[in-house]
Amino acid sequence: MIGRVKRAIAAAALISAAAAAPAAAQGKSGSAPGQTKASHGGAAAAAAGSASPATSVSSTSAPATSASSALYYGSWLDDASTMTPGSAWLGLSTAYWKSTTGRQFDAPVMMGAIGVSPRTQIGASVPIYHFRDVDGFSSNGVGTISMYGKLMLVDPAGSNGVGFAIAPLLQLAPASDQRLGWALPVNVEARTRRARIYGSTGYFSRGSVFVTVAADVPAGRKASFTANFGRSFASGSHETDLGAGLALFTSPTTSVFISLGRAFMSDPAAAGGMSLGGGVSVTMPRPIRHP
Repeated sequence: MIGRVKRAIAAAALISAAAAAPAAAQGKSGSAPGQTKASHGGAAAAAAGSASPATSVSSTSAPATSASSALYYGSWLDDASTMTPGSAWLGLSTAYWKSTTGRQFDAPVMMGAIGVSPRTQIGASVPIYHFRDVDGFSSNGVGTISMYGKLMLVDPAGSNGVGFAIAPLLQLAPASDQRLGWALPVNVEARTRRARIYGSTGYFSRGSVFVTVAADVPAGRKASFTANFGRSFASGSHETDLGAGLALFTSPTTSVFISLGRAFMSDPAAAGGMSLGGGVSVTMPRPIRHP
């Protein structure tokens, strides 16, 4: 069980690092530095980068100054699995994003999750961002804080290998005029003998519809390769995210990861960009109680 959990955790951390760091930061357009293009659970959570085991949000860590200053490309990537009740997961990651408008470094991005019951878990992420645009303006602070709960509706470990879950999400953006936001992703997961394929689709209250998909393939006994693709739509424009990463399992409960991502924007005023992320995650199994 621990082996399956750690693989899910590593995959999640990889995807969040790959998908979250690329940002639509628009220093020249009047938007806040490092504006949120997704939920982001953080960059890295970046890895907003990763938000928690098998969960990630595609966004930059810093929010836009107002709901109308820039398009909001919210995105979420998750599977249908949940953690063992009583177990806990902690992640620490960082991500670097660069485009023609500026660059951003997210560190640290703190993530955590707890298994509540056989079909539910809760989690959260808190990112810290450091942004600098091409004109030399810089800013740093707490990015978008994400809190979520996941309810498994159909267990992917069942006989048909396909599962479903929902993951209600709340966001707090301290530097934004629209501080509170929510989303309702629906997650699907399919398992085969050699891979896991999973994805999410849903709606963000700040005005984004998204669909994401990822594949996780073991590379030997102590490594795993992950690739992801996502599209998010807002006000007639869209963003496309591509990412890939590698996780190494240094122990039954610990993994380290590195990932690379690329964002493409249809809005001429926005900037895509390349991102590089990495970090470490630790699983704490439920303590065994002796009679």
